[in-house]
Amino acid sequence: MEQLLLNFILHHFLNANVNSIVVLNCWSLQTQCDFSKMLNEHSFYSRFVNIETTDMSSDFEYRYLLHKRPVLGVFFDMNCNRAEQVLNILNHNRLYNGHYKWLLYDRNADLRNFKRLFDDANIGVDAELTYAILKPTLLGAFIDVNLTSFVKYDVYNNGYFLGGKLNMTVDCEVECNMKTCYIKRYLSELHMRSKYGNRDKMPDITMRVSVVVTKLPLSTPVPVLIDFLKSENNSNVDPITRFGFRILLIYKDLFGCKMRYTFRSHWGINETYGGGIGDLVSFKADFLSTPFLSTAERIKHVSPLIETGGFSSVCLFRTPRSSSIKGEAFLQPFDGTVWLVFVVLLLVVAVLLWRIFALELCNLRTHLPYKPSLLATVLLAFGSACYQGSSIVPSSAGGRMAYFSLYFATFIVYNYYTSILLSTLLGTPPKSDIKTLGQLADSALPVGLEPLPYTYVYLNASQLPDVRRFVYRKIELSKNPQKVWIPVEEGVLRVRDEPGFVFVLETSYAYPFLERNFLPHQICDLNQVNLRPDKSLFTQLHKNSSYKELTRLSAIRMLETGVFHKHRRYWVRNKLNCVPTNYLFAVGMEYTAPLFLMLVFSYLICLVILGVELLVKRF
Repeated sequence: MEQLLLNFILHHFLNANVNSIVVLNCWSLQTQCDFSKMLNEHSFYSRFVNIETTDMSSDFEYRYLLHKRPVLGVFFDMNCNRAEQVLNILNHNRLYNGHYKWLLYDRNADLRNFKRLFDDANIGVDAELTYAILKPTLLGAFIDVNLTSFVKYDVYNNGYFLGGKLNMTVDCEVECNMKTCYIKRYLSELHMRSKYGNRDKMPDITMRVSVVVTKLPLSTPVPVLIDFLKSENNSNVDPITRFGFRILLIYKDLFGCKMRYTFRSHWGINETYGGGIGDLVSFKADFLSTPFLSTAERIKHVSPLIETGGFSSVCLFRTPRSSSIKGEAFLQPFDGTVWLVFVVLLLVVAVLLWRIFALELCNLRTHLPYKPSLLATVLLAFGSACYQGSSIVPSSAGGRMAYFSLYFATFIVYNYYTSILLSTLLGTPPKSDIKTLGQLADSALPVGLEPLPYTYVYLNASQLPDVRRFVYRKIELSKNPQKVWIPVEEGVLRVRDEPGFVFVLETSYAYPFLERNFLPHQICDLNQVNLRPDKSLFTQLHKNSSYKELTRLSAIRMLETGVFHKHRRYWVRNKLNCVPTNYLFAVGMEYTAPLFLMLVFSYLICLVILGVELLVKRF
């Protein structure tokens, strides 16, 4: 009979895909040696603990079950004398969880006693606990000592402390002989579903959920808070919290459970204490609906399950209009060498035209009313470059070919010049050259900040040189540091109406408000400088939560169906949409001033020349 039991245990753990086993037993030394040889033949790491002689006063898990493997198989013989004492220790230490694959064997097949022991046991929904019994034999039936059958039950609880009841589902009948074991028949449809396919509904529990609400006081009546979290109006108000609550309602429908809410006004006082995060870390809450950042300190206590959204704090401002003259825009289409060659070409053509007109007048082959001077032909060549015509035209074929070549060359140059110039002035909006927080700190631009708790903490705690310089020059040196902190609505409108005003905000809920109040071309005119590196927000549960894997599978289901992305697109905004075709750019005086100055100087020169001519004529 012992050999049949050993074969059954080996068969169970081979099918469970584990390679490390702890055997809690009260067997003889010979039986333990025989089973150890069987396990070694199948490359199992094994450890045998005789619970009859083991000291139970010490830390049981630390001494016998501590492991660094993903899953550890544990066999427990319930027919030992100290079995109930050990079961109480296991229950107290919450060892019925997903880290262990338990096989509990009861030779007496006393189901009533098993339910008595496990009705109030702290078994998680992720537990893999198999209860095995000898199949009862009929009275008077022939008993073959070399052949016997075992019946296996799948045992779990959705959460005893949350109102869950013990669930026992009969699985299959395993028949064993002296050499091997095999599944004789299935006694339910349990084998047709995955582990969590059988545990995806938890109607018997009331899950404790912590919810962070930052825009309403906690003294607000609970129905009002819930209506606010469920509503879709004003998506820029507390969007991360409301997005997390909408996803929580989907989890609630998928789990089929009830939920009891605890409202908090903040995520936490520090990394792992206080607020909603503190509730999750201390097991005061089973679920935190509001996503939060994953840090090195928090990862010791919680596990990120799904990336929910991005967290980004940026310094936003419109490009300030420059008051300085920028005449170089009219020289940029060509390099200095190109301008020199073009001027030389015009002078050479002017000289050639001057000689052509002189030769035609000598040969009486033209009907010009006067003889053009060298200055006149220079002006003629310059007028051609400026895309102007001429009132005098040579009569000879060679002269007209010279005219044709001049106009053709200046036509190509003029069109290239104007196209580049227009694209420079009108094609793309000008952007500020401020790209880093350090450059912003060194600039003269005024700054406003949204009064957010994590912004306060980051600016006070960060030791980065750029951040310290930004705090010193933009906040501490301001005339009234308290007036630097302004509401997001006021700050966004000042960014729109005052080019050059910098406002520091969190993008997820500021972007929707911004798009409703900015024109398309004003959005394209915005500059962004990161206050801190962009990070992702995650839905996270405690590392030892029994609902961790079930939540992850439900999140994957939401991703596959597109429900998650539908809500995320509405609540979480990570970028602004700029439509360049809608951009309207007005060329300012900084670009047109050189043209007007050139016109004024030319008029002054003309007046001086006129005055000289009048003086010469008079005297």
